[in-house]
Amino acid sequence: MNNMKNLTETKKRPFKGAGMLIGFTIGSSAALVLYLLTREITTSIPIFAGVCVPIGMAIEKKLQGEEKQESKPKTKNLMIFIITLGLILLSGLYFYAKF
Repeated sequence: MNNMKNLTETKKRPFKGAGMLIGFTIGSSAALVLYLLTREITTSIPIFAGVCVPIGMAIEKKLQGEEKQESKPKTKNLMIFIITLGLILLSGLYFYAKF
């Protein structure tokens, strides 16, 4: 009966830094795709830097199981709006410089 008390359910977690490595991989592939489409390294470097760190940090936070604060729907909508606006401005700037 003592054995039953000592058994606890443990959840395996990946090593620290796994999320950053995944973010680096995603950022590298995004930069590579952009470079292959445009053949300009100057556009792919900011995409690499802007994608790697935030995505890596978000994935790392999820993998390590840190407590997340409840965010309001207003905050989520604002973040989606800002990301969409940034993508529109980036693509507009690219097409303005290209054509």
